[in-house]
Amino acid sequence: MAQSLVQSVDLLHHALVSFEPEACSAEDCANLAEKLAALEKVSAAARVRAAARAGACGAHRERGFADVSDWMARATGAAPRYAGKIDPCRLIPPSGGMDNSSAERIWMG
Repeated sequence: MAQSLVQSVDLLHHALVSFEPEACSAEDCANLAEKLAALEKVSAAARVRAAARAGACGAHRERGFADVSDWMARATGAAPRYAGKIDPCRLIPPSGGMDNSSAERIWMG
């Protein structure tokens, strides 16, 4: 599952980087903007869930960060002064937090 999701993210990343709005109709751009807004929400939720799991297992240390919040601040481009305020492990309860149906509700709007 994780490997196919990583591949899907890589493909989407490439498609978004190469996206040229001038080549699309206004209606297509409007639809895409709405879909991307919903994707942004569900993507952020998935990022937090993945970071919480990785942080709980110490993966941030393997990447040279003593603190999960510093690692995520770097990954998201957050200003260092906010690093201590970003802690994905605190955002998700130990039970696993957001389930797939919750993420789907975010996606569907």
